[in-house]
Amino acid sequence: MFAHSCAAIGVVETLKAFALRAVLPVLNPNITDSNYDDRNSTDTASPIRNEELEMPDSEAQKHATRYLTAPERFIYYVLSHLDINYQEYDFVDIGCGKGRVLLVASRFPFRSIYGIELSQKALKIAENNIRTYRSADQKCFDIQIRNEDARCFEPSIANTVYYFFRPFDTVTLDTVMTKIASKLRGQGKAIYVVCVWPDLASVLKKFELLGFRTIRTQKIIVALFNYTIFFLQ
Repeated sequence: MFAHSCAAIGVVETLKAFALRAVLPVLNPNITDSNYDDRNSTDTASPIRNEELEMPDSEAQKHATRYLTAPERFIYYVLSHLDINYQEYDFVDIGCGKGRVLLVASRFPFRSIYGIELSQKALKIAENNIRTYRSADQKCFDIQIRNEDARCFEPSIANTVYYFFRPFDTVTLDTVMTKIASKLRGQGKAIYVVCVWPDLASVLKKFELLGFRTIRTQKIIVALFNYTIFFLQ
């Protein structure tokens, strides 16, 4: 776990987390490497209070979680271990927030990149981030965001990588994944799901019951970034 944490979030952050874990019963830091925004003239790390989310559906807001983003290094590390031909896949971030994952994903040659976001405030910030983002490493320029409730999202019948960084609780996750599985199972398309979830035990069984196969499960020192990669065909 220590070695994987060093690779995923860096030695310094791992040592800091390890030290905190020794004295705190619960570790839930907001490791966001804010210099990412300084380097890219973006706004992806600053928090959004729940009352500022501007969600039109009160039921959806009830199941939404606090806005957080992950370090660039972690996102890149996870996506680089998919072992796929990126040019044959679309990338979809469900609950994309301010869009950092979309921007990091654009460093890979995905066929297209989509973000699904219900919060009007987060959506506007993400759209501005996409407009201002410039990187010599960018390989995909087809980046779009849809203002949509994840529960109403209709998945395309295409090779796709779905990404979830705990944008909502397991109730909504179950609804979204049931729809994806029922529409895409047996269609001859390769579906990968990257699920970053602190309590992996709460989601593993759900995915397996829907026919997903577990490709990789990894816990790290910072439980916030525990993740599993699932596959469905």
